[in-house]
Amino acid sequence: MRDSGGRHEQSPASYVEWAASRARELGVRFSGTPEAMHQMMAGGEPQRGDLYFDNAVCGNRLSRPALDALRHVIQHDQDITHLFIFRRDRLARPDDAADGVRMEAEFRSSGVTLVFHDKILPPLRRGQRQDLGEAISAYIDYDNSGRFRDDLAEKMLHAQIQLARRGFSTGGRPPFGFRRVLVDGSGRVVRPLQDGEIVRQAGHHVVWLPGPDHELDLIRRILSMLESVPANRIAKQLNQEGIPSPDAGRMRRDGGVLHAVSGLWHATTITGIARNPLLRAVTIYGRRAMGDRRRLSTNGPRLLESEDYGHGKRPKVVQNQESERISAPAHFEPIVPVDQVERLQNLLNTRGGTQRGKPRSRNPDQNPLGGRVFDMACGWPMYRVPLSGTFRYTCGYYLQSNGDHCDHNWVHGPQATRFVLAAIRQQLQAPHFRELMVSRLQEKLRASASTHPAASTAIEAKRSELSQRESQINQVTRNMVYANGPEMVEVFQAELRQLKSQADQLRADLQALEAAAPRPSEKPDDRLTACLNLLDQLPKLAESVENLPAITELFRRMNVQLYLQFSPEKKKKRVLNKLRQAILTTGNATAPIRKYAGPTGRRALHQTSGTAQPAAKSGSAGTKCPDDSSQEDESLGNTNRGDKTAIELFLAGVRGWEAGLRRFLCPSTDGK
Repeated sequence: MRDSGGRHEQSPASYVEWAASRARELGVRFSGTPEAMHQMMAGGEPQRGDLYFDNAVCGNRLSRPALDALRHVIQHDQDITHLFIFRRDRLARPDDAADGVRMEAEFRSSGVTLVFHDKILPPLRRGQRQDLGEAISAYIDYDNSGRFRDDLAEKMLHAQIQLARRGFSTGGRPPFGFRRVLVDGSGRVVRPLQDGEIVRQAGHHVVWLPGPDHELDLIRRILSMLESVPANRIAKQLNQEGIPSPDAGRMRRDGGVLHAVSGLWHATTITGIARNPLLRAVTIYGRRAMGDRRRLSTNGPRLLESEDYGHGKRPKVVQNQESERISAPAHFEPIVPVDQVERLQNLLNTRGGTQRGKPRSRNPDQNPLGGRVFDMACGWPMYRVPLSGTFRYTCGYYLQSNGDHCDHNWVHGPQATRFVLAAIRQQLQAPHFRELMVSRLQEKLRASASTHPAASTAIEAKRSELSQRESQINQVTRNMVYANGPEMVEVFQAELRQLKSQADQLRADLQALEAAAPRPSEKPDDRLTACLNLLDQLPKLAESVENLPAITELFRRMNVQLYLQFSPEKKKKRVLNKLRQAILTTGNATAPIRKYAGPTGRRALHQTSGTAQPAAKSGSAGTKCPDDSSQEDESLGNTNRGDKTAIELFLAGVRGWEAGLRRFLCPSTDGK
């Protein structure tokens, strides 16, 4: 059974009463009751006894908690003989009607009788064909149930458009500083509404009006500070003053995990308040487009296009253009001067620059050389840029200056990663390298036999934080006794899970710190054995080209730095910059060039283009590699034999290998 909540119809409890009545008529056992259904709805349970219920789940999803549990029990419990479903649209509203027909055939082939309110479908014996009339009827029913989602999406969008054009609420919670209020047809305020309260009353609507004075005063203070102070500093000051942020104390679900809102201010919270159009007494509808059936456009509901789908052909949330949004006057006067808000919007746009609206990477492990590759022509780091399913590193000075400075120097990302791994593997396999590392490690480990003060401070901080989390767990456990109703119990349980997860992570961090910190009683020989065991594993790790997270950690621990030099090469009528040589350093080795340390923002570069840094070109005399690039190429194992491989470079120098490996193997030596 599934509840879509899409239209007024019988309640789930009434379906249970129908199923119990039909079970008595057919002489089969059925344990479901309306009371059990109410408890399932309150607790969000997908299954209890003979009841299977997906609450507020899209019907086109063919994998749902209750449905998956039902399939499992039918396949493994031979005592199941009947399945009661009031209508076919209670089972599914598939995008393809054939999916619903196949699902019915799956149940009937397992020996189950399907009981609907208007028909009974007996089991299908092995090898038995499904009746053509039954299949056609099922196909029509599931096609109609799927079309209902299209019709419902259009109706919902039309209704929300009409509400938005009149300045009424289209749903959701109001932003910080505003509250939901019920008004009648003349706009007269009837009463404030509680969070989550739903009112259906003819001729009445919900509007957002300015809320408590203390919230409005805080908004005015934030707007005043933003004119001269960055958002992150404002957030830090509010946190120091102990002012709770919006939604403090609420429960929020991120990635399917329910957790308590921290109550801390962030820069995005500050700018979100400042960009709220309600400050100018204007309502805006349709900033984002979402949904898998219809979406908002200037001409009303529209079908989804290719740009609306992400990876895996799943619909994604996209930002609508300004012209596609619906704006209307709000039902109150502006709470701050309009010219102040507009001036602040321009200031925030200037501060945001070109990065506004661009999401940060959620998986930095897929950027193994991020911030570790440098263009020797200008000293800038080379930025990761997508390239036809893979990535490459391109000169950051060229990108940020829109091609006005430096050159379009770039290197293939995976090939550069393999090159660095090959160099590391070559050093690890060099003759007498292990004996040399043993000698150096023995000296360093004897000199670091006592616990480092910084390590001791970090351990004590972790212990204090862990003790605080354990105290919070005990407090939440005691408060659960006073929980009133299943919803409060769920909130406490979610908070308890969150605190226990944090405590487990703190215990793991503490254990790692204590293991890494040398103790006075620990013999240097024991530490040396542990370091050498890790040293023996490095060649195998260096061969794991596809294990980017492990490679990223290896490069970070060894402080790998790759410096690339390019030179022009004529290709028919075009002149291209080709990779000529590279310098690879590890540990605390001195950089062969002077790294650029100035501003990296595009506007800052434009304003200081005359003085920030000369417009150096690849291969210029001022940034020439210490080893003359005119010399004959040297072989680097099977990486480059002078035969113009895909990555045309050779190792001009490898520096600091001993310090880099010691830093990786034994962090307590500090790589010195």
